[in-house]
Amino acid sequence: MALDLYSRRVVGWAMSERMTATLVCDALRMALWRHRRPTGVIVHSDRGSQYCSAEHRRLLGEHGLRSSMSQKGDCFDNAAMGSWNHSFKVEAIHGERFGTGEMAKAAVFEYIEIYYNRLSVPAQKSIALLVTQHIVDRLLFFQHITHQRIQECLYISTRRNELGWTWGGLDAPRKGNRQD
Repeated sequence: MALDLYSRRVVGWAMSERMTATLVCDALRMALWRHRRPTGVIVHSDRGSQYCSAEHRRLLGEHGLRSSMSQKGDCFDNAAMGSWNHSFKVEAIHGERFGTGEMAKAAVFEYIEIYYNRLSVPAQKSIALLVTQHIVDRLLFFQHITHQRIQECLYISTRRNELGWTWGGLDAPRKGNRQD
């Protein structure tokens, strides 16, 4: 599983019956493909043997990625992934019985790609930021229009005063209110 810590989205994942170096490399390849092969990215993991393997280190080197691992006995460095794993287990697979590996893979796909990345709280936060930005843009636009309209009204008011017009209360000037 590869989790983008900025967006909180799952960007790479793979499934197998065993936890191998090939499995984690497949998940990393998916993440690289989705992010159009970024370089200089820090890839953080626990100290599992699959992350220490020559295959995984070679993949990191080929793509200019930086490896980061927790210190021995320090579980806090990988808390985001631990939290995601807990949510996945509770929300997607707790109590489920899958008849085949394909059924399990379909359920994992549905959870990650349909629910989590599109509809979950982290995804909603991203959507909320986009909506908020749109609202701010619209408010700034209306603020600009309002400011422009106030300037026009001040100009008209100043011009009317220069012409000697008086205001009949808040109404527009009426005939006969002009002072000659």
